Amino acid sequence: MSQTEKKKIAFGIIVGSLLGIFGIFCLVAPGTASSVLTVLIGIGILLTSLLAFVDAFSLRLISNNWWILFLEAGVHLVLGMLLLLRPESSKLLVECVGAWAVIFGSFRMVRGVLRDGSELRILFSGLGSVAAGILLFSFSEIALKSITIILGCLMLLAGGVMIWAGIVIRKKSMISEKTVVENDDSN
Repeated sequence: MSQTEKKKIAFGIIVGSLLGIFGIFCLVAPGTASSVLTVLIGIGILLTSLLAFVDAFSLRLISNNWWILFLEAGVHLVLGMLLLLRPESSKLLVECVGAWAVIFGSFRMVRGVLRDGSELRILFSGLGSVAAGILLFSFSEIALKSITIILGCLMLLAGGVMIWAGIVIRKKSMISEKTVVENDDSN
């Protein structure tokens, strides 16, 4: 087994362990975990904002509708900063994600319509996003607890699978190395 393969296996086991630990954390302390999630989602929305600004400026030269993406990037920036500045407000997380989904979906629907309806997938994805945002607003308390518990279960499962895969791959490589050594010894 090469050194690179060993590093990949170790990396998978380490990441799996961290995911499992965070999954347990989400299940044991969902309130605190939701504050951590608020920060992580805020960072994700800020990164989305950055990418949308880059896309808007690159589209400026080839499309008259670049300003829609620019406006969307600005909204992402505000929502991401709001989440980072107030991570203790978990309900705010759900409401911000709901607002983000409604705004993002609205912009997607506008882009779908401005393309003469030729991009129905953009129009329908925007409609789905708006519907999800409205549901998050309507059931924010239930949504927060559900999201934290579901995420905890998913992380625990993903972590367990990554650890298991790393162990299985390691065992298989050890068996194949042993077979190669035994074959070399018999010759």
